Amino acid sequence: MYQSAVNTYRQVAGSESREYAEGIYHLAYFYALSKQFEKARAVLIELMEIAEKDIDVAELEKADYFELYAGVLQELGHTKEAEELLKRVEAISANERNEEW
Repeated sequence: MYQSAVNTYRQVAGSESREYAEGIYHLAYFYALSKQFEKARAVLIELMEIAEKDIDVAELEKADYFELYAGVLQELGHTKEAEELLKRVEAISANERNEEW
């Protein structure tokens, strides 16, 4: 069902839309919860490419994407890559806190 929803988001909103990005995120999260880490990683690679573009996704949402990807990478034994992503998550969080003040 998740895959069907993601395909629908791609057709309706386009592959560089917030709706599509969120659909991919939820699909990857499902795979991660199901311990299907290779499938999650494949989906998250596409999400990382989308997140780097100028789409209507808040920075804190992007931090969620990076954090999920870091967790999947850790599960797959890619600790160094995961640590780099977690540094990005920390930087985004710190930046968002500074903007609130």
